[in-house]
Amino acid sequence: MYNNIKSCVTCNKKQSDYFPSNVGENLSPILFSLFLNDLESYFSSNNNLNGTSFQTAENERMIEFLLYADDTVLLSESQNDLQNLLNEYEKYCDKWKLTVNLSK
Repeated sequence: MYNNIKSCVTCNKKQSDYFPSNVGENLSPILFSLFLNDLESYFSSNNNLNGTSFQTAENERMIEFLLYADDTVLLSESQNDLQNLLNEYEKYCDKWKLTVNLSK
């Protein structure tokens, strides 16, 4: 699967030449983290989003999403709230030109 992998870099609509990538796919989680670094503040800035409420030892906390490696889970307690989260996530992904793998 990782034999003869080639990569390129795109920045400001300009694409580099393809180059060999001998290390496999270990950059995905790092790049994913960099791109989603501001997702929490993006969701927090929208007061219309409601996630799932969790009680901790100190207080109650609202959680809208979970991130692990290169996966995202959106959490909500109602269909309408989940749809609002999905709509905002779509806007966020459009802003950063991220593609969601729907098969996952």
